[in-house]
Amino acid sequence: MHSGGRDAVYYELVGNQDGHLTHIEVRVETAIPGKALVLAWRPLNALLDAMVRNRQMPLILQRLELLSPGDGGVLAYELLLPYRDGIRMGPLGGIVQSVPFAPYDAILREAVTSTSPFYRLLCAFRIYEGTNVIRRWLRGECERLGVGERLPADPDINQDDLEGFEFPPEYAGRLRNVNDLFESLRDYRNAISHFLIEGDEGAAHVYLADGIMMRSYSLAAAASLKYAQIAVESLRRFYVAHVEGGQMGGRGMILPLPGQRDEYIVRDPDR
Repeated sequence: MHSGGRDAVYYELVGNQDGHLTHIEVRVETAIPGKALVLAWRPLNALLDAMVRNRQMPLILQRLELLSPGDGGVLAYELLLPYRDGIRMGPLGGIVQSVPFAPYDAILREAVTSTSPFYRLLCAFRIYEGTNVIRRWLRGECERLGVGERLPADPDINQDDLEGFEFPPEYAGRLRNVNDLFESLRDYRNAISHFLIEGDEGAAHVYLADGIMMRSYSLAAAASLKYAQIAVESLRRFYVAHVEGGQMGGRGMILPLPGQRDEYIVRDPDR
């Protein structure tokens, strides 16, 4: 990869017996192993960016491994994933979908299945900013149904949580609730939303291939997604406890059993 003059990086593109690419190698010189991973993101992403530019090949890096210069063993690896928990299901009596909240569930899934920390942060902002719409709607429903309960306040921030996401203690200590967190990250959001932002020294942009930017946005996205979901869940619990029953008019909810499965199928509404 030539970047002008003597600024160049040499890559090893390693293939299997069929000639299909299996992985890409690049050498990094640093005394800090963790920093090697950060430094490697930029040249590797830049190579894929060039491939997209020339052939529109939709390539992504799924896993970054740091190999020992001695024996080639894996010293560390890094994946850009916000969660690492699994799920165990059953026996199930059904999964309840709170229909007014379904679009927020869809955005959350869009975020956590994305490999882009930049897109995850944008999704987190969409979710949290949407809670203002939910609150207005819930107030209207409470008034219509005669519900006197107050809506839950904006959730508090756990300082230990933010420090776990590598937020500096002095920074985390200034944040009290979820709104404070999102306001503190608004410059991050604007930089991705608008790409070019005006500053004292002219227009600037976020270089999406840069390892430091990817690490910063990964941590910011993980924290903001967690607290956006907490904010939505507090409103969902209020809805289930005080509003949902009134909307159904006390009719309750059907429990489809295996013997009735043919009655509960997806039907074409235009038939």
